[in-house]
Amino acid sequence: MSRKSIIIDPVLETVERDAKLIKELNLDPIYGVNTHLHADHITGTGKLKRIFPRMLSVLSKYADGHADILVNDREILKFGNQNLEVRTTPGHTD
Repeated sequence: MSRKSIIIDPVLETVERDAKLIKELNLDPIYGVNTHLHADHITGTGKLKRIFPRMLSVLSKYADGHADILVNDREILKFGNQNLEVRTTPGHTD
């Protein structure tokens, strides 16, 4: 079983709690994925990247933001023996 993992929409206020659990579970977070820009909270991806320096940030290439990897609709993120398919779902935060 692979320990590679993805963190989706990490929240700044819960980074310490989340990092503790990730370490307790002996996971290897390789991607921090933001599904969209969040008006309701500040993303915790940057702080998680400082804790897990090999983790890469991921965001849609259509979002107005910066990330290590910019993805398109239907692009596949591989982690361990799993895949996460990116899907565009417009309308959530136009």
